[in-house]
Formats: sequence, C-alpha cells, structure tokens
Amino acid sequence: MRKTILLMIGVGMISSVAVAEPTTVGLCKGAVATMMYKDPSIIEGSMQGEEAFVTYTRPADGSRWEMKCKFPKPGVVIWATKMDGKWGRWRDKTADSIVTYTINGNSTVFKENMGGAVIGSKTFSDDQLK
Repeated sequence: MRKTILLMIGVGMISSVAVAEPTTVGLCKGAVATMMYKDPSIIEGSMQGEEAFVTYTRPADGSRWEMKCKFPKPGVVIWATKMDGKWGRWRDKTADSIVTYTINGNSTVFKENMGGAVIGSKTFSDDQLK
C-alpha cells in the first residue's frame, strides 16, 4: 500500500500584514528632522489638540528648539517655530519651507519643498519616528 502525501504550500492561503503608520507626532518629528538635519531620536513630542508639538536640544550648543506642526491635508506638514518665547507664524506661504511625506510600507519619505523645488529629502523607518 502506498501513501500519498499532498503538500500544499501557499495555495489558497492569503495572509495580510497590518502596517502601522507613523503617529501625527512621528510625522512632525520626521518633518523637523528633515528640515533641521537632525536625528529624530533627539526629538520628543506630544499632541495638543490637533497640533503636534516637538522639542529638541541641539547637541552643538545645547540650545533648545520648539516647533509645532499641523496637517492641512494628507501628505503635507505645515510648521511654526517658537522664538523668544513666542510662536512664529505658520510656514504656509509659497516661498516658505513646506514638508510633504509619503508612507512606503515601514518607512516614510519626507521632502522639504521651498518655492516649488525640493531642497531636502530624508527617509525614516517607523521605529525612528516613535
């Protein structure tokens, strides 16, 4: 008597993997890290209402920087910075630096745009944006 063993590998088996997208704070961290040429690991953040607030201490001189982000539409980050204890204006004019992002699986690509031209680009993994 012969035994027949049927081995089915991957036939009819479909699996899905949930991809976790960066949080709003993570997106703000990525945008600031791109614009300021910083490692996102030095940036801390929190949410206040619908705005993300981030801070970091610049290693070169120990100065503390505070910024906030808002997201007027998917894929766009508008930012403002605090100077001398007061919030500056939102950088949302044509000649201002505006950051766009694209989520690609487990990483996010940030592009800094100014005057219609890309002036900087960085890619960060989801782990870097936590």
